[in-house]
Amino acid sequence: MLEQMRLLIKLQAVDKTVFLLEKEMEEIPRKLEKFAQEEKEAGMEFEKLSTDLARLKGQRKTLEDETETVKLRMRKAESKLMSSTNQREHRAAGAELDEGRDIIKSNEDIILEIMEKQEALEPKAAALEAAFNARRSAHAAAGEELARRQEEALKILREITSNRAETESLVDQVLIREYNFIRSRRQGVGISPVSKGNCGVCHMQIPPQQFNELLRGDKLMHCPSCKRIIYWADNESLHA
Repeated sequence: MLEQMRLLIKLQAVDKTVFLLEKEMEEIPRKLEKFAQEEKEAGMEFEKLSTDLARLKGQRKTLEDETETVKLRMRKAESKLMSSTNQREHRAAGAELDEGRDIIKSNEDIILEIMEKQEALEPKAAALEAAFNARRSAHAAAGEELARRQEEALKILREITSNRAETESLVDQVLIREYNFIRSRRQGVGISPVSKGNCGVCHMQIPPQQFNELLRGDKLMHCPSCKRIIYWADNESLHA
């Protein structure tokens, strides 16, 4: 039994590492997806504000162009007013000038409102752009680090599992099936040391009579709480 437990302890060390590495690698795609989603949301926010600014600039440009066109018509109307030879031409030129002044006044008021909105939005757009670029750079660096860690984890997995099959073949088939069954349902841990009367994984106390039997080390025993296979941690024969 001691030799079988030694083999299980050896397997457990490998399997726990494998379990943790596999869980870590499972998280990598999710982390990358989260990075991509955060970057997308930041980009959409910046794009929306940029679109609003572009719309305001377009409106301003249209009004400024219209104002210049109206001013040109007013200059022509002023010339007509100066050269008018009858009352009808004089009134028509005067009406055109009055209409032009109204249009220019309205356009200037709207342009002023647009400029105020631009002044409020431009710093926000600049801040969002800076935040977006910083996040994109951080995510790129994090992505490179995750890719490096994934490659490293795969290398470790290949190294530590290369001899696992050989070790497993030395364990009694009934025992290895039970061990594999337990660890598949207990976060990769199928065997636990007992120290000072407590299970080393779930930390529950082993009943005194069971603990006394465990000290003898002559039969397979389980933690009454977490059901893992247990062994006495201070048994020097198991670590020889």
